Amino acid sequence: MGHAPFETNDLTVVDPFQHNTSEWGKGKIEAVLPLYDPDIMSIKPSQIGAPDKLVWLRKSTGDYTTKTGYFTSLEEQKTEEDLRRTTGIDWITDVWKQNVSPKLKLFLWKVANKALPVGERLVTRHILVDPLCKCCGEVESINHMFFQCDFSQRVWRGAPFSTDTESGTWMEYEAAWEKIKTKLCLPPTGLVKGPLSP
Repeated sequence: MGHAPFETNDLTVVDPFQHNTSEWGKGKIEAVLPLYDPDIMSIKPSQIGAPDKLVWLRKSTGDYTTKTGYFTSLEEQKTEEDLRRTTGIDWITDVWKQNVSPKLKLFLWKVANKALPVGERLVTRHILVDPLCKCCGEVESINHMFFQCDFSQRVWRGAPFSTDTESGTWMEYEAAWEKIKTKLCLPPTGLVKGPLSP
């Protein structure tokens, strides 16, 4: 609003308070900042003189965490529906809300994003490694490692699902996950809680 008048040039936040209280002096605010009167009056000063502090409004506790910052930035870039449509995987229910350990959730996320350091991926990043599977000698890709390799097929056949799994026919993780997550597990598996598929 331009330069402050001489008589209000040195005002601080405490000056609009009523004398020796932590209540706003409405007359003082109207005299100095009439356009901001409603905004200033809506601020509730501490009644016990607590110091001011920074508060992250995206969380009920007011604390900032990396997680809340990450999800806030995601909200600004995409809506939740856009996030679900990027692949055939519903990230919220298929990964982050699974009743499994946080390490396994992160692992599922890496598999779905093709972020595991398998031979095929490492070679495309110009890392000099043997790109072949150590069990069967085929090119080690994520799909091969989880579905096509003889060893992984034996693991799937041995899993206590109620119906047989034909993992050798699964060519893409997204399609395979849709089939795996619906399979029922035979009791007793030793699992107290959570699904077998992850």
